[in-house]
Amino acid sequence: MPDPTPHDGFALHLAEAEMAATQSLPAAAAMLREQVGPLISLVDFEGANVYSASDRAMKAFGLYKETVGRRQKDIARVVEETAEALRDIVNVYKRVDGQV
Repeated sequence: MPDPTPHDGFALHLAEAEMAATQSLPAAAAMLREQVGPLISLVDFEGANVYSASDRAMKAFGLYKETVGRRQKDIARVVEETAEALRDIVNVYKRVDGQV
């Protein structure tokens, strides 16, 4: 097997970057987003004999799950934007390298 040339290494890294941009990062964002619905729809504890301490706990829990859900949506968006930027970078390098 011949020694790799600088171009071979570039092509390999570009292929890895493209895989991250088109597969890994979008899949990660989708997995994060899939968990938001179940998280924010967790069962609330309600009943006829609700005490003030449990009321406060349930309100805090409600705020917590909404905050976590909102943050997870934000993370998924950032991951998708990163994937989009990486796809753009890959396309620029492909054009410069004459692959497109």
